[in-house]
Amino acid sequence: MKKSTNKIALCIALCLGILYLCFPLYYLLQSRVALLNDYSNTTPAFYRKTMFTSTVFTDVLKQQGNVLCLLSFLFLFVAGFLMRPFVRVDLRQILVEQKHKMLASAFWIGLLILWTSGLFLYGNALQPLCTDEAFSIVNFAQQPLTHLLTYYPLPNNHIFFNLLNHFAGKISGNYLLSGRVLSGIFYVLLMCSNYLFIQKIIQNKFISFLCSALLAQQLMIWGFGSQARGYSLYYLLQWFSFVCFYEYFFGKKEIRKHWLLVFIICNVLGLYTIPSFLYWLLFEVMASLVVMLHFRQLYVDFWKAILLIILLSFLLYLPVFCYSGIDAVLANKYVAGGGLDRIQVLQQLAKYYSKDIADITFGFAAFHDFFAFSCFFIPLILLVFFKKKTNVLAPFFLFGLLSWASVFIIVWATKQVPIFRAIGFQMQLSLLLFLLFTVAVVQQFVSNKMGQQAIFVALVLAASIKVFAENRSLSNTVLYGQNTAAFMQDLSQDRIEIAPHQSVWLSDESFMFNFLLDKKISKGNFDCTFHNQDLIVLSEDDQPNPLIDLNQYLVKQKISWFTIYQRK
Repeated sequence: MKKSTNKIALCIALCLGILYLCFPLYYLLQSRVALLNDYSNTTPAFYRKTMFTSTVFTDVLKQQGNVLCLLSFLFLFVAGFLMRPFVRVDLRQILVEQKHKMLASAFWIGLLILWTSGLFLYGNALQPLCTDEAFSIVNFAQQPLTHLLTYYPLPNNHIFFNLLNHFAGKISGNYLLSGRVLSGIFYVLLMCSNYLFIQKIIQNKFISFLCSALLAQQLMIWGFGSQARGYSLYYLLQWFSFVCFYEYFFGKKEIRKHWLLVFIICNVLGLYTIPSFLYWLLFEVMASLVVMLHFRQLYVDFWKAILLIILLSFLLYLPVFCYSGIDAVLANKYVAGGGLDRIQVLQQLAKYYSKDIADITFGFAAFHDFFAFSCFFIPLILLVFFKKKTNVLAPFFLFGLLSWASVFIIVWATKQVPIFRAIGFQMQLSLLLFLLFTVAVVQQFVSNKMGQQAIFVALVLAASIKVFAENRSLSNTVLYGQNTAAFMQDLSQDRIEIAPHQSVWLSDESFMFNFLLDKKISKGNFDCTFHNQDLIVLSEDDQPNPLIDLNQYLVKQKISWFTIYQRK
């Protein structure tokens, strides 16, 4: 059975490899004009099409794409060679092991699923549609696959997540609903996996449940667990890769290669979801160096896995690089430096952490800025003074520090401070490790299990009451750095006045009205679908459109930063 499963997996991999070769061959054999014609035939209208055809997909980019396609043949061959050791790996061994763990804790897992599902439903009801959700759905998830996999005008294209939502939305008929449900599923999976890991470390199911119940309320994790965007999947893949990393270096040697294969898959898909997964990949490289120095082993297979991750990620992003350019992914305005020097950027990050990140993660900054860094020094104090119970957690203390060190290194290199949500999992890991150290100390001082449980019930209940109240007020302002609820309320209250049988054209940056206008209203989108319609909606953020002659229109009304024009 094992051999047949591996053969099937090998056949699938070979088919995917052969299918993949079709893209670079097609790209190399076509001229830029022919590629653009095919692109327009497949996707007649899309976001900023004029800019794409004139300034993005140029002759220079086509030549760069040709070079990348040639490189892809070499990379595909090397990746195939590096994958050979994994041909005989049967991942069912890991799945069976995890299944037994879940069955052994079925009651607590079931209770955690109910708790996180309730939090998801509450978050879904609390958070209105946000602009980034609407943008991702309209411009990527709803678009043809050829467009979704190649176009990267802004980092909103969380490619792997939007790919999943593309199919889920077709099934459900509602891309917003399917996107949020997908995020909810990833959120629940993350918290159940958190529980299994904590339970393995502290060997107490009830306290593990309490810790997981508190972790489920971390603002970024909970908030994006009910958003139709890729962050919930991004956090889940980071967590899975961390578990694989831990099991590879500290778990059973006989299934080390199994965990390494899952590690590769998680990192590749994580990078394909959001490129800022590079923060996490750098952490894993740094942490592996520390572990290798400790064990005095080189772990060659691990470094082959890192190379394989880089190669496979390049191959997945090749269509984007060829059509949108490498800079669109790795040097866009949200990644490139903002003009500050490195010292200023690090000072900004330190202030950013003490004022905001620590507050929404731990709440300690609410007492004093000094306590914002308590997730660093409190575990260290516990580690030094309570070695008997915390010595086993020493690697975790280093992991917590290195997860943030990787952020500082990339911030130093790029001179760009990341947005909250890009480093949301660093917050989650810090809180998880903080809880592990706290549990260890309580277990050292209180030998009675009932006493331990009573202490944690009180701690988690008090923390949950505070966190729950804060999350309710912060979810609509902190997740995206703006008051999404107020913005949506303004748009919803001021309805566009549309007479029967009138048609509306929505500009590139007016995508929100795809969700706010009645489904029965005839709507047009993007430059090439503008055909002298009755009403047009323009945003202040729109680029000049040569197809629109505003002399033929009068201003009908204004809603927020949108202007509605009516034909004279």
